Amino acid sequence: MQSIYRCQGKIRKYIDILVHCVCFHQLDSIENLTSEFLDKNYGVNVRATALLCKEFLLNYSGKGGRIVLLSSMQDKEHLISEIAYAITKASIPVLTKTLSPLLTSKGITINAINPGTTDIGLTDTHNEHYLSNDPCRRLGTPTDSANVVSFLVSEAGKWIRGQTIDSDGGLG
Repeated sequence: MQSIYRCQGKIRKYIDILVHCVCFHQLDSIENLTSEFLDKNYGVNVRATALLCKEFLLNYSGKGGRIVLLSSMQDKEHLISEIAYAITKASIPVLTKTLSPLLTSKGITINAINPGTTDIGLTDTHNEHYLSNDPCRRLGTPTDSANVVSFLVSEAGKWIRGQTIDSDGGLG
């Protein structure tokens, strides 16, 4: 939600909720890992996330702020063909836990969600790998993640702070 306030005759916009759901991801291996490829992953998955949290704090309205970051399942499964992605997305739970005391003291809760394998339109071969491990034969959907986000940004979610919530259909 965005709020508009008047400050010394000027209109200023403040933000109350940040949901950060972005990543850089390409398949790789330890044999073909390069510093350039690591930098691309780092730039989106770590640096952009941390700086966006900073900007949120600087533009926060001061009225019950919420930050929700999307993590991944890097600590639940061996992502051997996603080395750079796994090690950079692993920063999200650490960032969440680290920022929580500071942000809580300012009236902001920060949490992360591990949405598990989510059907985002990738190839059937990719999805089949994950479906074969799920007794329900179902991938997560963006709506599944959105439902958790809705709870965390609501008044009902205000007591949950500094957590990474697994919303992966029980596969983690």
